Amino acid sequence: MKPMTTLVMEIIQQKSGVDSDEFNEKLAEIQSLLGVQTGDLAGYTFADYDNGRWERMSSLSRLQAMREYINAEISELLSIESIQ
Repeated sequence: MKPMTTLVMEIIQQKSGVDSDEFNEKLAEIQSLLGVQTGDLAGYTFADYDNGRWERMSSLSRLQAMREYINAEISELLSIESIQ
């Protein structure tokens, strides 16, 4: 499996949108590295980037979006409810 940094760089540099197979495959790899069992948070997060918004964003904006998503997944994984 590729390192997280490689996957994030690949996903922010791709030309296709968040509804593409390429985006979803890379996102699934990131989720696997994080130990995420479902795609609920990803679906909720990236729904905001549909309709061409992701494609129009700069690489820096995409990177920030990915950082926020990854931080949210980690926060969810380490929440009190998840540990109990």
